[in-house]
Amino acid sequence: MIKKRMEMRGQGGFTLIELLVVIAILGILAGVVVFAVGNINESAKQNACKIEKRTMKTAVEAAKGSNESPNVGSWLESTSGEFFTASGTGSTASFVTKSGVTLPSGC
Repeated sequence: MIKKRMEMRGQGGFTLIELLVVIAILGILAGVVVFAVGNINESAKQNACKIEKRTMKTAVEAAKGSNESPNVGSWLESTSGEFFTASGTGSTASFVTKSGVTLPSGC
């Protein structure tokens, strides 16, 4: 057993300092990735809000323009998204921010 240990001493390996440096570098890279992904999620939420707002505006305009079609009005009454909800029929159609929902900045 002692003979095996003596033979193994000649083999190369990593020192504790080298391993700690690698772990520190990986930690720094992981921190950068976490912040980058967080910004992507916020940007996606902001874009989703803008698109939903445009969609609601289009739906309201369609409802106002089609007073003769009750189907559009009834569809609009049941329309609700993550950020906005529509209400009213015909010329009284409108959309509002859902209660309790905080809109992303820039929406």
